Amino acid sequence: MSTLSANIRFLRRAAGMSQAELAHALGFRSLTTVQKWESGGSMPSLATAADLAELFAVTLDDLVRHDFADPTNNPDDDDVYYIDPEARKIALKVEGHPPLRDLFDACRDAAPEDIAMAAEMLRRMSRGRRNH
Repeated sequence: MSTLSANIRFLRRAAGMSQAELAHALGFRSLTTVQKWESGGSMPSLATAADLAELFAVTLDDLVRHDFADPTNNPDDDDVYYIDPEARKIALKVEGHPPLRDLFDACRDAAPEDIAMAAEMLRRMSRGRRNH
């Protein structure tokens, strides 16, 4: 698999997109095209590669040459891994705060309604402490 193929897969997943969503965002009717790019069966045209770079907020040169999946290529302060700046802020806050890591880990397999209930309970407990 080429660096470009690996980067398309890595950046698509980092963006939380399915192959079908990426195909649609680029104006393709089917996810088959994206599957072929990611497997190395074919490569996007130069114009499409430029569209991919813009969509993922990376340079065309980085899309083709930089191995985003290799963490040694991305220093801690490198924004490349985090496509969404808000996600970067949250991840860094969770990483540096063990109780938040525990809470985040506990939420991984929880149902959305359970997470909402736990969040509401925490809000109420926080308000209770402030009122005393």
